[in-house]
Amino acid sequence: PDGQGRQADVSSPAQCGILATGSQTYFVRTSTMPQIMQVDLNPFNVQSGAAQTVSVKIRDTNNNQITAVSGTANTNAGSINFSLSLAAGTNVNGTWQGSWSLPSSICNTYTMQINATSASGQSALDLSFL
Repeated sequence: PDGQGRQADVSSPAQCGILATGSQTYFVRTSTMPQIMQVDLNPFNVQSGAAQTVSVKIRDTNNNQITAVSGTANTNAGSINFSLSLAAGTNVNGTWQGSWSLPSSICNTYTMQINATSASGQSALDLSFL
């Protein structure tokens, strides 16, 4: 959960509805390396034609450099793939950032997958937003 008590539902896709506004922070921890630790979405309620910035804190406790971070936002309008690049810290323990835009106003709920890769392996995080 974030500071506002919200928690991502990792069990099933979200249905169309009204999302909370503002930015949202999710504290997570993948069990495999590289370890995805936190996801920040700004704004959380993506509007048609607008961009959402996705910031992800990732670390590799084996001290292997993170070589790729990517995301996929799944909406009623389809899947949008986006890449994330290192924005702060190091490529062993840092914050990666990217953005995507909602092409349609059909539905403003979505699911998201974040993937991170290093010599230690690959980790994936699936989030569904209600």
